[in-house]
Amino acid sequence: GTFNCASAIQVSIQELADFVIKKMSHTGEIEYEDWKPGDIINFDVNNSAIRNLGMTFNRDWKSVVCDVIDSMNN
Repeated sequence: GTFNCASAIQVSIQELADFVIKKMSHTGEIEYEDWKPGDIINFDVNNSAIRNLGMTFNRDWKSVVCDVIDSMNN
């Protein structure tokens, strides 16, 4: 069969940007623009079929973002 393997983490771009700005102690402003062709406006997946087979996902996106920021600073 076909399985959706996305983690199903739901975080807005605003929430992600706010988190990154805070973690990096950035003081700049966010620039907002209109949607562009190809942008994914809503991302809502159902991965229950693959989870029912025992697949698990790391849903702690904040720790992953912190790891990326740490690697950029080292």
